[in-house]
Amino acid sequence: MLKRTSMEFCGGHYFVVIFHPHRAPSTSDTLEITDFISDYHLQDITGYTAKLYDENIVGIYSSPCTDMKKIKEQFSLLHQNVCAAFSIMLTVGIGCWKPDLLSVSSSFLEASTALDYHFIYGKNKLISFYDLKLNPYAGIEYPQNQIDTLCLQIKSGQEKPMIHSLNVLFSYIRENANSMYTAKSLCYDVTNSIIKTLKDLESSSDNLQFPDLLTLTAFETIEELEQTLQQFCQTACSYVNARKPMTLSDYIKLYKIELAKKMLVETNDPLDKIIQLLGYYDTSSFIRMFKKSEGMTPGEFRKTYQK
Repeated sequence: MLKRTSMEFCGGHYFVVIFHPHRAPSTSDTLEITDFISDYHLQDITGYTAKLYDENIVGIYSSPCTDMKKIKEQFSLLHQNVCAAFSIMLTVGIGCWKPDLLSVSSSFLEASTALDYHFIYGKNKLISFYDLKLNPYAGIEYPQNQIDTLCLQIKSGQEKPMIHSLNVLFSYIRENANSMYTAKSLCYDVTNSIIKTLKDLESSSDNLQFPDLLTLTAFETIEELEQTLQQFCQTACSYVNARKPMTLSDYIKLYKIELAKKMLVETNDPLDKIIQLLGYYDTSSFIRMFKKSEGMTPGEFRKTYQK
């Protein structure tokens, strides 16, 4: 039976189903439909259902079965029963199964995308994302290295490089996503990777708490998502850095980086001269150290911040 009061699952595979009533039921009607779906018996399937703000009903389900044909058969019967009980037209979108709950946000996107295909297939249908055979990353290079770098920077507490990497990733999404589905898929993948990293940090502390998956995926624009992720990643970096002992050598390097930043912004002195004034004579070595600290080269920093 489905449970709306607690996230209790029996299977090891998770997927999302979205139910869209095509007439505009009242709030009480929608709640009745939600209760009906929640109480409907699905064999070897458990889950959690809730009404969304747009009157859609979403269910997060778990099942030991990975045969999408069998899963669709059960939801097809549920679909028929809901339509008959409430005399409504209902389109159902089903996302693909995922191996863990942290990945279920991508199944939500798939279910939502499947639901949109009622524009092509018509209303009152059950549409599975699995049958659509869509590849969101066709024609673009998947930014796996950038995502991995971002997660490593969070774990090591490199706040400024982390912010730079996050900016680069979201700029890449804006410039290269060739469809809305591609853009959302990349956003969900970045979000999911960050959530996994934050959860790793959270498990090592009793005091560190980060938002759940639904909180971080409830965004309306890319800018909103980027700002939200940056805030939580900065909190994570602060936590990591608070646990790190700083050596005298680290302090001196940090102090000189701050002096370099001041001179880059407030003077027009060439980089070689600034580096020598700081007591360094290997330009390339200093540039690497500066980039590791700030996420950009001294030249890029001057170009960005000098008025």
